[in-house]
Amino acid sequence: DDYEQGEYELNEEEEYNEDDYDGETLSTASSMVSESSPQHHASGNGGLGNKVRDPPANVTQPSNRRPRDLVAQKAITLSQPSPTDRPISPMANPINPVPKPVPLALTSEMGCYLVYESDSSGKLRLYYSKTNIPDAIGFWAPGDGGKKIQGFKFQQDGGRVDLIKGIMGGSANQKRFFMGWSQFVKAAKGYHGSVCKFPNHGGLEVDIYVLYGEDLALLDLDQGLCDVSNVDAVACVPKGKITFAGVKSMDMHRFLNTGNMVGAALKM
Repeated sequence: DDYEQGEYELNEEEEYNEDDYDGETLSTASSMVSESSPQHHASGNGGLGNKVRDPPANVTQPSNRRPRDLVAQKAITLSQPSPTDRPISPMANPINPVPKPVPLALTSEMGCYLVYESDSSGKLRLYYSKTNIPDAIGFWAPGDGGKKIQGFKFQQDGGRVDLIKGIMGGSANQKRFFMGWSQFVKAAKGYHGSVCKFPNHGGLEVDIYVLYGEDLALLDLDQGLCDVSNVDAVACVPKGKITFAGVKSMDMHRFLNTGNMVGAALKM
């Protein structure tokens, strides 16, 4: 009687039906009524009076909350995003996208040199050395916080390793030259290193563009060593090519596609 008709509904498994229980069970329920109950003293129908019988212990008691309230609460809970669904705010790029070149006079000569050789249809070779290599077209030195160059690299075959062959001739072969340079820069990053470029003794003059997140920059490798430890992608293109000229930002996919159309590009 405490609820208006239609205001409170029981689920089928929550309903209490007197026909489901025998007389012994109902008698047990009757004995649960307190002798001090006002309804008990005022009643003449077996001592139950107007007191509503307590159902047996094995009958599920209805919740004080209406089922539709529970459904509504569940819907609200499900509609709230979990911590993993919440968007993550991108962090500001803490890196200066254009590292300043460090003059070679202030650095060690130990590292990896890039050498162009015109024999065998042209090839690029790596030359690990502790002293300067004449006629090298590029150089990288390992960073202070990176791994060291293993000792055997300076000793095996005099420190020489073929990087890429068949770089002389048509545009397809020139593309291999650009790919060799891109691989050279990527190797430098593996050592948290810095890269510079020397005037070419054969081969092609190139520009090296790099991507930091979506910040694009042209490295001034002719002026000294440039840190590439935080670079996300590199593109090597013919010297003076205006493809990236004036562009300050670009997404990774477009950067790689554009770089490979005019030269060669790699994700680090």
